[in-house]
Amino acid sequence: MVGRKAELDIIIQNAQPLSKGKFAGITTVLGEPGMGKSRLIYEFTKNIKGAQTLLLQTENVLKLSLNPFRYFLYNYFSQSTSETKEANQNIFELKFEELLNNLRSSSDARANAIIIELERTRSVIAALINLYYENSLYEQLDSKARYENTLFAIKEFVKGMSLINPVIIQIEDIHWIDSDSQEAFRVLCRGIEDYPVMIIATGRFYDDGSTPVLQTDDEVEKHEIILEKLEDDSAGTYIESLLDGKADDNLTA
Repeated sequence: MVGRKAELDIIIQNAQPLSKGKFAGITTVLGEPGMGKSRLIYEFTKNIKGAQTLLLQTENVLKLSLNPFRYFLYNYFSQSTSETKEANQNIFELKFEELLNNLRSSSDARANAIIIELERTRSVIAALINLYYENSLYEQLDSKARYENTLFAIKEFVKGMSLINPVIIQIEDIHWIDSDSQEAFRVLCRGIEDYPVMIIATGRFYDDGSTPVLQTDDEVEKHEIILEKLEDDSAGTYIESLLDGKADDNLTA
C-alpha cells in the first residue's frame, strides 16, 4: 500500500496468532479524517486469506445500545426495511441454521457446546435486529437478564464463527462507541485466547487530544497505530493509484 507499507506490515504481524488458532488482541488505528484508516484496514484484510471480516459501525446521533453489533447482525442476516417482518424472520432463520449446520460439520470438540448456547439464545440474538418470538427466552427474561444474556450471546456467536474461519472484527469510529458496546467487547475478550479472533478498530482523537480505546481487561494485548499525514511524494503516488493516472499538483500541494 503506497505510503502506508510500514503500518500495513505492523498490522499483518499483529495478526499472526490467527494462523495458530489464537486470539490476536486489539489493534487500533488512529488518525484524523481522510488519513486512510479504513483503506489501510481494507488492504490488511485482503492479505489475510481465509478470514472473515465482521464490520461494525458506530454512530454519533442516537448512540443506541449495542448499535455496532446490531449493524453487523442486520447485514449478516440480510435484513431489509423493504421486507415484511415475516420475510425478515424467515431469512434470519435460514441464515441462523446455516451457521449451526456449519458448526455441526466442524471437527472442533468445542463446537457442540457453542451450538447448544446459540440455540438457547437464538431469540436474544434475533431481538438485536428487532425480531421477536412469543414465549421465547428473550420474552421471559427481565431487563437485567436480557442484557447479560445478550452480551454472552454475542460472544458465543463470534466464537462459533471463529471455529469455521478466523474472524477479524472491524469496528469503525470507536470515538463514538456506546457504553454497552464497550462492555460487550470487555466480555468478548475474556477467555478467548484459543479462538482465532482479531479486533481492529479505527478512531480519531477527542477534542481534548485524548485517545479513544476499547475498554477491555488489562491482560488483553493491545496495539496502537497513529497515522500521520503522508509526505507530498507519497500522497501524490497514493492519489495516482486511486485515480489510475497522473495527479494534479494542486491535489498534493
